[in-house]
Amino acid sequence: LRARAGDGIGIGQSSWGPTGFGFVPSEAAARAMVDSARQHGLLDPALTVHVVGLRNRGAQLLLRAPG
Repeated sequence: LRARAGDGIGIGQSSWGPTGFGFVPSEAAARAMVDSARQHGLLDPALTVHVVGLRNRGAQLLLRAPG
């Protein structure tokens, strides 16, 4: 993971690859970054980019009795 302190921007790559991810302060910032990267030829046209929001809460465990 690589992040710049104080600006809320970071990038990383999953160990399962070839999946990368990034985070920025807003959806608008994410879309602007993707658009700019495409316009400057920095993203392969075959690359699929998804802009999504975070769940921003912990995991939930549902326990059920057997039977």
